[in-house]
Amino acid sequence: MLRKFRLYHLINILFKSINSRLLLIITILSACNSTSNPIILDTSKPIIEIGLLLPLESENKDTNILSTEMMNAARLAAADLTGVDINLTIYPTSGIAERAIYAAQSAINRGAQIIIGPLYGEETIAIKELAKKHKIKIISFSNNDLVADKNTYIIGVTLASISNRIAEYAISKKLQRIAIVAPEGVVGKKGITTASSAILNNGGKIATVQTYPLSPEGIKKVAPSIFEKIIKTKADAIMFTDTPTRGLIFITTELDRQFTKKKEKKMQILGLSRWDASSKVLKEPSLQGGWFVITDKRFETKYIDRFYNAYGVEPTRFSALSYDAIASVGVIAKQAFKDNLVDPFDSRNITNPIGFLGVNGVFRFKKNGINERALSIVKVQSGNIRVISKAPEEFKEIALKK
Repeated sequence: MLRKFRLYHLINILFKSINSRLLLIITILSACNSTSNPIILDTSKPIIEIGLLLPLESENKDTNILSTEMMNAARLAAADLTGVDINLTIYPTSGIAERAIYAAQSAINRGAQIIIGPLYGEETIAIKELAKKHKIKIISFSNNDLVADKNTYIIGVTLASISNRIAEYAISKKLQRIAIVAPEGVVGKKGITTASSAILNNGGKIATVQTYPLSPEGIKKVAPSIFEKIIKTKADAIMFTDTPTRGLIFITTELDRQFTKKKEKKMQILGLSRWDASSKVLKEPSLQGGWFVITDKRFETKYIDRFYNAYGVEPTRFSALSYDAIASVGVIAKQAFKDNLVDPFDSRNITNPIGFLGVNGVFRFKKNGINERALSIVKVQSGNIRVISKAPEEFKEIALKK
């Protein structure tokens, strides 16, 4: 059983400008010097048993480092909640589906009322039937919408949310005809399907869909024909689904070369992946002026400071999902007990349409298990990014197409 932590003073509702009547607020505490002192349980407050499944004890060093960060972020969230006590137990999965099943069964046997995790989609799929059988809800860190259902909620930022946000913004700026350029293969097909839906649902038109092989030689060979098709179909913008670690830089560089060679006016480029993983990527000439999507960064510094003061290292961006998952569960439980509800994690409580405010901004869970997020649009400029469309602060500001 993990040690419990001292509770600290709350930040005054994070942002006073946000209408507290419309959001259940997840709060981040001011930085403190220590989180290791135990407290005496207040028996007047409800106690929630949470089973946290993380790929600790993995054979991959980086996975273990991330898992430790997520475990510590969860501890911070448990400490930061007021009005409810969190009994947080960690169950290692090693990132393996079979061990995830064992971990989930152990959590259920020890009285877990809800399961947070696992990290990977394959693990989540493996434990779904077991959790459903015992009427235990899951909030998975996965961003794969195929994992989600009425009993399994995903908190990862989904490709659908990203596609919808950037398509809506581009179309609002009169970029009606959008070309989709994606890598060949399963990942590329999913990107094409999601991007196509987002463009059409927001009233735009798909100018053309083009694919390329994932090799520098293959990309160089097909780039001229992709360029010609984009020009011929009179596209207003190009939406790239690929990531900087795969073929993105190769294809944008080759197409950029074609625009220069043929003396055509360069068009707006849009990205469905995070381009800000490194300063080197942001300095790529072919990405300058491009738009992509990031999570709301208003509370990122506060979270990083809080984490650093507690553990002596700066957390990665992804670890905030663990904080938000634990904190949202605490807020759900607190409200449920206040309303004298028998099951604090009834689907109606988890899918509260007013949503939550977390480290990464506003989010909410839908009835089908997929989440919706308020996201920002940024522009690449000389190796840096500039926010050109801020993430909405409330869901009433978000016009998501269903």
